[in-house]
Amino acid sequence: MIVEQVGRNDVLVRYRDANNNRQQTAIKDRLPYLYLRDEDAQFVHEQKESGYTGVFGEPLTKVTCYTTDAVRNIAKTGLSWEGNIPFTNQVLTARVKGGDKPFPSYKHRVWYLDGEWKTDSGQITMLTVYDNFTENSWYESTTSRNHTWDILSDENSQPFLQPTSYLLVER
Repeated sequence: MIVEQVGRNDVLVRYRDANNNRQQTAIKDRLPYLYLRDEDAQFVHEQKESGYTGVFGEPLTKVTCYTTDAVRNIAKTGLSWEGNIPFTNQVLTARVKGGDKPFPSYKHRVWYLDGEWKTDSGQITMLTVYDNFTENSWYESTTSRNHTWDILSDENSQPFLQPTSYLLVER
């Protein structure tokens, strides 16, 4: 799952469904917040909601801001609760607390790339790619093609690197 803040207060979640198809959900109805002690909250000019209690019984006020920058700036001024929680995490937590199901977990696709080259010349001799999703490996070898390309020269490495980069894009 990839979760990112887009725009001021929107969160975009990219994930895969049960059939392994890519899905995307935009969450647009949340604002960032933090909690302050009641006596500290009176000095803040943001939307406030009192009546919360901290872990040790201290009275807290929920301060809701229009930007994550405002939350960070308020959190820096003194003692605060949840002012250091990333906005994306706040949104996902609030979504589940609101009754929505969590986004499904899935096996992340990872590509491992390994290159071998001659240390004396910098010449690439082999590139290998392993895809944990398909459990396939691919390799390009200069010896299998009877070619040599010098990594230090863009002109010489193009015939070797270009097909490999196309392979990555195709998958």
